[in-house]
Amino acid sequence: LQYAERLYAGCQQGYERLYADEGAVCEQLGALSHVLEGLVDVEPQLQGPVEAVKDALFGLEDAAGQLRHLADGVVFDEQRQTEVEERLAQLSTLQRKYHGEIAGILAYADEIEQELEQLRDSAATMEQLEGKISRSLEQLMALGAALSEQRQQAAKALKQAMESELEGLAMAKACFEVEFQSVEPAVLGLEKAEFYFSANPGQAPRPLASTASGGELSRIMLALRKVAPQADSLATMIFDEVDAGIGGVAASAVGERLCAVASGHQVLCITHLPQVAAYADVQYRVEKNVQNDQTSTRLVVLDDEERVQELARMLGGAQLSSQTVSHARELLQRCRRPSLF
Repeated sequence: LQYAERLYAGCQQGYERLYADEGAVCEQLGALSHVLEGLVDVEPQLQGPVEAVKDALFGLEDAAGQLRHLADGVVFDEQRQTEVEERLAQLSTLQRKYHGEIAGILAYADEIEQELEQLRDSAATMEQLEGKISRSLEQLMALGAALSEQRQQAAKALKQAMESELEGLAMAKACFEVEFQSVEPAVLGLEKAEFYFSANPGQAPRPLASTASGGELSRIMLALRKVAPQADSLATMIFDEVDAGIGGVAASAVGERLCAVASGHQVLCITHLPQVAAYADVQYRVEKNVQNDQTSTRLVVLDDEERVQELARMLGGAQLSSQTVSHARELLQRCRRPSLF
């Protein structure tokens, strides 16, 4: 198709110049042959050239006939050529975009045809998916409701246990609550929980994070660890100011509970009370040194006798007496095997 027009023009032009046009090559050779034949009687040697001219004439006439036949057989369809060229351009674009080989393009066509088939069936698929979602949501709500009921029961038990523990930690009037707030149904249930706390009677419980002081938070955390020791996988806990504002029996209660929590975790506690320090498996003393106008701080591990001396200092101040040292030694011995509850 690309060369049809040129092929037709060439064949037709050859036919016309050889045979069809006025004064065509065959016409001139025929006239020449007739003139030369009339002179053969005069010059017999012209017989050879005459035969050659006739052979050439026959050959050219045959060639002209073939050219006419070829020209008649050429089909030139400009619209068809345009369609084919556009198709070839489209194939070239597909090869650049998807695959360099026709086989690869056809394979990709099959793939997207399957996707189209799935999309044609999307209405049925959507209906199936919506049914599955509806059933899953029903199951989620049922399980969530059961979980919510268990959480309500656990919240009541936690409130009682926490308030009992806080009473032993010099917070006898404290109120501890677990409040639930509804959320979008999800894998963790239908609500989220938040601890509410009030340290004094007459005060409505408020969110624990914005209500309790540092010492109160430490004691609340200590109580939580006591009543729910397996609540998480924390390996190490640090308590600071857990003994703030307490002393005497309450301090001993704090020490006992720290010791109980330490049976399943590593507990680091910063304290100024000997009743708390005496329960530790290992005791450190913090020392501050000033040398050449430079201040440094270090931790010193205390052995048994050094612990007795440090506990005595914590009990009686800088002036140690034999009675204070004896009290410290008795305290340390009693706390090494506490009667935990």
